[in-house]
Amino acid sequence: MSVVTSHVLNTVTGKPAEGVIVELKTVGSNVKFTAATNNDGRITEWNEQSSTTKFNSGEYVIKFYTREYFKQLDQTCFYPFVEIRFDIDEKEDDHIHIPLLISNYSYTTYKGS
Repeated sequence: MSVVTSHVLNTVTGKPAEGVIVELKTVGSNVKFTAATNNDGRITEWNEQSSTTKFNSGEYVIKFYTREYFKQLDQTCFYPFVEIRFDIDEKEDDHIHIPLLISNYSYTTYKGS
């Protein structure tokens, strides 16, 4: 089983993106985990579970609600959300880290460590 974490940075301000609402779910399932990025732009816990919440092998979707984040800053954005599909292979990955770099008009992601 694997731990899933994330880190969201606002590339316009160069600061962590605090308060981004994020959903994580298994493809083909109604089971959904939610979280909001902390003051360091990180997600380490889902649905108020401990940081040791583990996920089985499978295909997942993580969705970042960027429109709501930029509204908090009194700004508009082009992408209302960022949705990333990824696979967990618990034989290879005991920790999945998904960094997301955002601005009002762009985003970048990669598999972190």
